[in-house]
Amino acid sequence: VVRCIMAQRLVRKVCPHCAELKEYSVAELTKMKFPIETMGNQFYVGRGCSECRELGYLGRCAIYEICPITEDLHESIVAKESASILRNKALEGGMRTLRQDGWRRVRNSQTTIAEVLRVTATDVG
Repeated sequence: VVRCIMAQRLVRKVCPHCAELKEYSVAELTKMKFPIETMGNQFYVGRGCSECRELGYLGRCAIYEICPITEDLHESIVAKESASILRNKALEGGMRTLRQDGWRRVRNSQTTIAEVLRVTATDVG
C-alpha cells in the first residue's frame, strides 16, 4: 500500500559570506506567482565573493514535494482519472509542491527566488 509519494530536487544555497538583502518589485513577484502577501518582498541573494568563487551560492539543500495518498485520491487513481484531476485532488488532500517548499527555503534565507524558479521550471504550483 502506498501512503505517500515524494519528489526531491537540490537547490543551491545562498553564500553566507556575501549574502545581502534584495528588494523585489511587487510586479516582478506577481509575474512569477510568488506569495507576496505571506512572505514580503525582501530576500537574501549572494553578491559573490572569494568563498563562493563569485557565484553567490555555497552548498546545496533539498526541496521536497510530498503527496499523501488520501482515500479520495486513491479512488481517483483506481478510476484512472486525468492527471489534472489527480493533481487537484492531491492539492486538496494536502500535497506540498516543490515550488511551495522552495518558497519556504527562500523565506528562511536558504536559497534564492531565481534558484527555485530554475529548479521548478515545470512546476505550476
